[in-house]
Amino acid sequence: MKVAPVKEFKAHATQYLREREPVLITRRGKLVGFFVPVEDPASLPWDLRRELLQALTEQLRQKAEEKGLTEEEAIARFEAYRKARRGRQPADRGPAGRGRR
Repeated sequence: MKVAPVKEFKAHATQYLREREPVLITRRGKLVGFFVPVEDPASLPWDLRRELLQALTEQLRQKAEEKGLTEEEAIARFEAYRKARRGRQPADRGPAGRGRR
């Protein structure tokens, strides 16, 4: 398993994705996250998927609360985003029709 500082992981994310090896991500020498490549997310054990979803949901809830964002506002923003994405033409996606992400 590799260990990479946040800056290095960001700079070389594509390489890490290709290598398919787990990476511990650190900031100032302390663990802040990890990257575990998954070819098929459905192959993850159900309890792990549930735990990850709960953790992500809690983080999103806390961030929304910090910003004073209500559930209704979040849903409205998401719907507006989806409508805007659907309205894009292939030419809006950059060279060779690939999305800018």
